[in-house]
Amino acid sequence: MAAQPLFPGGVPAAGPVAVAFDVPAHGPGSNDRAVAWCVRASIDRRRGGDASSEAPLTVLTPASALAALPQTSGELQGDLAMTLEASPRTLRGGDTVSGTLTLAPTADVSARAVRVELRWRRADNDDECSVVETEAQEQLLAGVDLAGGGSRTLPFSLAVPQGAPPSFEAKHSRLRWTVEGIVDRRGQDDWRVAVPVKVHNA
Repeated sequence: MAAQPLFPGGVPAAGPVAVAFDVPAHGPGSNDRAVAWCVRASIDRRRGGDASSEAPLTVLTPASALAALPQTSGELQGDLAMTLEASPRTLRGGDTVSGTLTLAPTADVSARAVRVELRWRRADNDDECSVVETEAQEQLLAGVDLAGGGSRTLPFSLAVPQGAPPSFEAKHSRLRWTVEGIVDRRGQDDWRVAVPVKVHNA
């Protein structure tokens, strides 16, 4: 993130040296499972192995650093309109996100199950999703048969685990959380609707 030469072209002096760094505004928050920060000092020796030492650093992501999000998301999946509402949308470990998943089929729909999941995805470049983790889930229905023209609203509640990695958006990396409503269809692609949530650790 940042580097500072202390003795460019010279010999290190004995005794303590004061150094100050600014943590970038987009810097991701610390988390044992996703992001580790440290301060590292090294002596670059021209004809020998470098000497180095490092100390861990904790960076916190406050809720104020996370942008506000809409409360509702809707998707039309085949013959099924799905609407997901979730609140609150800014959370930390130990909090609970609650809401409803509304299913409104335009024709008769059968499915194996309906559930909601709380997930995060980390990507370390613009195109690749390198890690996906489901942190909590709740099954809302099993053996689903919905008549066309009707509507069913299902409440849910999901707990954010303690130690959850915080959301971040950096230049070449990001970690994003979502609440997802899923209709599990046997032998076919699942139908999904998702709303973003933000997780902080400060």
